[in-house]
Amino acid sequence: MSDLGPFEPCPHIAVALSGGADSTAMLHLLRDWSGVCEAKITALIVDHRLRPNSTNEALLIQKKTQELGVECYILTWTDTKPSGGIQAAAREARYNLLGKWCLNHGVLHLLVGHNKDDQKETVFMRFMHGSGKFGLAGMAAQRQMGWGRIIRPCLRFSGATLRRYLREKRLAWIEDPSNLDTRFERVRIRSELNNRLVCEELDYAYLTETRGAIEHKTSKFLAGAAMIFNTGYASIESEALLSLPSDIAQRVLGNLCAAIGGSFYLPRRAKSLTLLTQLGAGEFAGRTLHGCHLIQKNGQLVIFREWRRCITQKIPADCVSKWDSRFSFRLPPMAGVSVGPLGDSYSLIKSTEVKDISMPRPAIMALPAFFRGKTLLAVPHLDFGRSNKYDSLKRLGIVFKPLRPVTCAPFSVA
Repeated sequence: MSDLGPFEPCPHIAVALSGGADSTAMLHLLRDWSGVCEAKITALIVDHRLRPNSTNEALLIQKKTQELGVECYILTWTDTKPSGGIQAAAREARYNLLGKWCLNHGVLHLLVGHNKDDQKETVFMRFMHGSGKFGLAGMAAQRQMGWGRIIRPCLRFSGATLRRYLREKRLAWIEDPSNLDTRFERVRIRSELNNRLVCEELDYAYLTETRGAIEHKTSKFLAGAAMIFNTGYASIESEALLSLPSDIAQRVLGNLCAAIGGSFYLPRRAKSLTLLTQLGAGEFAGRTLHGCHLIQKNGQLVIFREWRRCITQKIPADCVSKWDSRFSFRLPPMAGVSVGPLGDSYSLIKSTEVKDISMPRPAIMALPAFFRGKTLLAVPHLDFGRSNKYDSLKRLGIVFKPLRPVTCAPFSVA
């Protein structure tokens, strides 16, 4: 943990707890470490409700965790489950739920239990998918997010080592049956790696050096060539972008699209490279990528959120909301009021009803707007309110705070 600092005095640490061996071992190791810096620990269990008994398992894990004197909450994925790509969707939902909880409770550090075996599987999967140098550098030990950072303190330990620790301490854990389900790619990869007579050890120093070098070059370039607007869109110099080595250019474009599109993950490398090829060949007439709409204008590649892919949601009862994984705001609960993209409702606003607008129309249509049913009530970014009754909504402070920051500079505490 000392290598993953610094931490503020008496830090509040959240732990993503599945009840499996890795996260259980991490929780117990963290309890020992917490005495050194007087850290507060909160365990977070995500119930995806993908298996009939998942809720009972979550309650059992919560009970055992609370018996240790550790605060523990269950976060439930209540959305409609997709028919395909369930593991990827569940993973994104898990990070969304965990990140929102950390944001709402001011927690800067979320620990997840990925180990050395997970790292091997990730690198192998990315190799099979044709990842570039950055993808083959594996998972980072820490990653900055819009609300704080994700930390992986167990990447140097094998799963066998963590299980041996639990057995020595006589600590129980739960085996997830999905870890044996060969319908999932990671399970098949795990079996393939286990069946190999020789499996080379990963060079963690090399992985860290490679990842660090690419992140540094990416961040340095973005600082000089990109503009991120607090209304939720970005632009970058096309010529400068095309002058970069392909790995760096793909990373720059991916970082921007993930942030503007409100995604935790970057777009597929092949799709990013196809767009860059079209841009370089002068064949780029605008296209979509990773929930974003991209156009070229005055030598700039401009990236907007696709407003039709934005969500509409009711104002939550907890008074804090992160809309579309991009904008954060705070307001009291309001019965019957929802927030969604302005979209076609922009045509209903008279030019005399809003302040001077300099942002492009695609950016305006993806702005957060408040509705009652289909009736537009307010658009804070445009200083628009349907009447004086909605002044509190009109003047609402909304912060562009994407789920994934544009750069992954090392996290520090001031």
